[in-house]
Amino acid sequence: MGLTAVLLALTACSSDDPAPAPGSGATTATTASDAGETTGGAAGSGDAQEALRKVVDAAVDAANLADPSLLTAVLCEPGGPQKSTRIPAGALVELKDYPTADGDEVQADLEIAVKGESSPGKLVLSRKGDGWCVA
Repeated sequence: MGLTAVLLALTACSSDDPAPAPGSGATTATTASDAGETTGGAAGSGDAQEALRKVVDAAVDAANLADPSLLTAVLCEPGGPQKSTRIPAGALVELKDYPTADGDEVQADLEIAVKGESSPGKLVLSRKGDGWCVA
């Protein structure tokens, strides 16, 4: 799978909503198996929140590293329709804040920088069994 296919997995959106207060913006490398196989728990619980954070980190890492296997491991439907922001080639993605593992669908706010221009984006995540995936 080429970079284009990876980038198409995150679909276009626009948002006029202000971004939440900046988080650390740092992500840690998460293996695909860690991201995809993490167990959850009750909404908002520590286990569910940790599972959600691992999937968010893996998705942001996949975008920044242009790593299709890492992204595929966290997608709800690889090759299917997506609700998240399309990430252009050469973009730098920064997580603004982690969402709370509350409900069946949550959104992480992103900042996407391309050639010095930044714009907001979103990463939509859906609960899948005991874990989370990128929708």
